[in-house]
Amino acid sequence: MRSIPTALFSLLQSKKKKVASFPLPLRIFASTVSFMSPKAYKYVRKIFPVHPHLSTVRKWHAGIDIKPGICEAALEILTEKHVKANNTGKKLVLEIPAQCRTGIF
Repeated sequence: MRSIPTALFSLLQSKKKKVASFPLPLRIFASTVSFMSPKAYKYVRKIFPVHPHLSTVRKWHAGIDIKPGICEAALEILTEKHVKANNTGKKLVLEIPAQCRTGIF
């Protein structure tokens, strides 16, 4: 069972049917897969029933404040990376995809 992440493996070993809070790696995985393909997420949940229901994942996303412009959290992370790069004598390069620059999205 080396291919199964530790957090998921511990949940599989648990006899509990409901899990009050999900480990962060499992939340990230569930969010990513459900965002990419809800149908794929339903399949993953069928194979590994310890994953949260799709409605639970949607509730997590409902609390995210999405507005036009630059995400403040992302800007803070980029600022930290810029400062760290400057301190080590490196340069930070930020590439913005062409779709974003031309307004396709």
